Amino acid sequence: MPDLWMDVDAALAEVPVNILPLIDDTDFKAREVSIAYNAAGMDLVWNFVTTAGAFTQTAVTPTTAGDYDWAHVGDGMYSIEMTASGGASANNDAEGFGWFSGFVTGVLPWRGPVI
Repeated sequence: MPDLWMDVDAALAEVPVNILPLIDDTDFKAREVSIAYNAAGMDLVWNFVTTAGAFTQTAVTPTTAGDYDWAHVGDGMYSIEMTASGGASANNDAEGFGWFSGFVTGVLPWRGPVI
């Protein structure tokens, strides 16, 4: 069961990247509120399972504008834009369930909500 519902075949302006705030990996409690789209060690993956059960993982490179615009929403929560189709990597063009997972230097690994 997904955490959130979003339409398929539609450009999405703000797909949540993390389900909980991004947390510093030294003190394990400070919220990371200034992670840039090109932060050191950024490794962002779109995990997707189709309704037929096929599982894929696609590397996504965040940008400051365009198809994969990375944005701090507030209090350590981040979002990213996703195209309906034609993007360089992940697209919102198939029925199924997807979520982001990733890590950045200085931040604990995370996962996003299932959508």
